[in-house]
Amino acid sequence: MDSGQRGATTESLAPLRRRRIRLALAGVAVAAIVTAGLVAARMAAAGGDQRKLSDTGIASCARHIVEGVVTGVSPSRAGGWRVTIQVEASLKGAGVGQPLTYHDDGPSGSRLDLGTRVFVIISRFPGEPVLGYVGEDIAWARDWMAHAVPLSHDVPCETPG
Repeated sequence: MDSGQRGATTESLAPLRRRRIRLALAGVAVAAIVTAGLVAARMAAAGGDQRKLSDTGIASCARHIVEGVVTGVSPSRAGGWRVTIQVEASLKGAGVGQPLTYHDDGPSGSRLDLGTRVFVIISRFPGEPVLGYVGEDIAWARDWMAHAVPLSHDVPCETPG
């Protein structure tokens, strides 16, 4: 094979390489569009307010962030559970030494026994789920919110999400 034949072969491969590069770039563009669509759909499902999905957003929108002991659990007339805790530590909201009663629509209220230690984050917006932690999860949740609460003071919370 002389050098003239080798050059012709290389030149004939150039369009194939360009086509592969164009296909790869088109694939990347399609992936970017699909990802952007999924992000937009998630924002729309969350009411467009992504602040709440952050640690500081959760802390900002919380009415109460407390730790205490369950002193009462009863079925609520509205459905779900009416839970009362004796507050032993408060990062936001309820005072230490005071009882705090909240409504829990989820099944977690039914699993709480009297005397159970809990850490709860209660939103200021009615109808949003209570974030509740028990057992070994309490230390993690306490540390998580102890870091987020001070950073949340300048984070607005205008809508549920």
